[in-house]
Amino acid sequence: MIQHLLRALILLVMVSASQAFPGLLYAKSASEIFAQASQSIVVVYNYDNKGIKQQLGSGVVMPDGKVATNFHVVNRANKITVLFNGKEFEAKATHSDPKRDICLLDVEGLNAPGAVIGNASQLKVGEKVYAIGAPEGFEKTLSDGIVSGFRTVDGGNYIQTTTPISPGSSGGGLFDEEGRLVGLPTFYMVSGKSLNFAVPVEWVLEASKPQLSHAKKTRQCSEWLNKAAAYEKNKDWSGMIRHCTLWTKTQPKNCDAWYCLGIAYNRIQNAQNAISAFQNAVQIKPDNSKAWNDLGFAYVVAGMKLEAIEAYKKSILTNQNNAAAWQNIGILYLKKGDLDMATESFQQAVQIKPDYLSAWVNLGISLQANGSPKEAIQAFTKAISINGNNSVIWNNLGLAYRDNGNVDQSIDAFRHALQINPNYDTARNNLAETYRLTGRVDESINTYIQSTEINLNDSTAWQALGDAYTKNHQSDKALEAFKQALRCDPNNVKALVGLGRHYATKKNRVVAMDVYRRLKNIDSGVAKDYLKNYLL
Repeated sequence: MIQHLLRALILLVMVSASQAFPGLLYAKSASEIFAQASQSIVVVYNYDNKGIKQQLGSGVVMPDGKVATNFHVVNRANKITVLFNGKEFEAKATHSDPKRDICLLDVEGLNAPGAVIGNASQLKVGEKVYAIGAPEGFEKTLSDGIVSGFRTVDGGNYIQTTTPISPGSSGGGLFDEEGRLVGLPTFYMVSGKSLNFAVPVEWVLEASKPQLSHAKKTRQCSEWLNKAAAYEKNKDWSGMIRHCTLWTKTQPKNCDAWYCLGIAYNRIQNAQNAISAFQNAVQIKPDNSKAWNDLGFAYVVAGMKLEAIEAYKKSILTNQNNAAAWQNIGILYLKKGDLDMATESFQQAVQIKPDYLSAWVNLGISLQANGSPKEAIQAFTKAISINGNNSVIWNNLGLAYRDNGNVDQSIDAFRHALQINPNYDTARNNLAETYRLTGRVDESINTYIQSTEINLNDSTAWQALGDAYTKNHQSDKALEAFKQALRCDPNNVKALVGLGRHYATKKNRVVAMDVYRRLKNIDSGVAKDYLKNYLL
């Protein structure tokens, strides 16, 4: 009854709202937006003087019939054509603004509906947006995301979105929830996820107007950003540092200049310079969540873990949907041993981004370390559904199954890890240990032997083989295995204990005491237990 009343109340509120605000617009579905807006999207081809296609991008038909695209799509073209509904039309550039990366085309014979024009200045962070273009040449492809921020430059703001932009998408249309054109997807940054940018539709509308004062400016943000993105794509970090350093000197109050400089320094592990650059970026724009997140990473590289946690917290405060920041702060909590906070952070990350592979893996590790193997199994299983060819995830799943008492599933998981990577020593040793724990000693011994044959210097495998031989009452073979383990790693504590136990059992107290002295220098706690159990 209460549920019926609640539904009735909700219905009344909805009806009242629609009556009170008859002009209120409601968001359209993705399919409705695509059906409306895709009719105004074209593919733009750029041909060289030999008639070879050298570039392709997207374009959007404006209300006046002109096609708007990015300048870089048609730059240095000998011939430009537009593809619409399977037919190719010749086009001619009429108005270009290289600084803002905009170009308008006249296309003779094109009979396509113009896009409905929206207002980019009214967009808010968190609003849904849709990109329609031709990524990789696939005509009229839809992708969606949200407005994640605005990047202020002279004369306006770039729209930053989480809507994926791929080669070929440039120059297409970015549409709001009503299917109105609000921008042109222009470029993306490879360094961070969801660093995609669009020029606002207002710039497109201004492209045909005289912009004398604008044209006099020596460099605009689009030019700087495009060049920085090119350096990053080519992994030319020294070139990117030179470029971005000049950018910061030319535009010292530009947040993106400092942010891109920080990215480049991060890539070469120059933590101090990266920290300085990111600090400048967040000082200019304190709500730049990505800059706070990357500042946190730079602090981690510099060994400043407390500062890193504070930076990640500020990243989350400025954007609670920053999955990367939740993931990164979770890793720090995990390393600190704060398993509850780590688990909560990873859960937030995967809730925001359900296909976040590394966050699911870290969530599983955190849950397992916190004594929740059943929940860890669920996390690792989800990770495997995202990427089933990762041997490390299968190994972790095997450990979780084993801790949960699911021995058969544990063995299957370790075997699957080894199918993917036959040289995965850790998975093979875990498989052997599972055999040993379940009393399948012969299988355990054979598996450890395989590990030592694949990697003669695997001290852990030799030590575990010695334990298995000991349990199987093969003391001479156990002795040789422990000795081989210590040849590989003289500080292998478990191998020393196994060796000392063997000599103590054989009443060779002199050698057993020598083992005690060696243990005391490595781990006094283990040495104390060894003395109590085997020598006193």
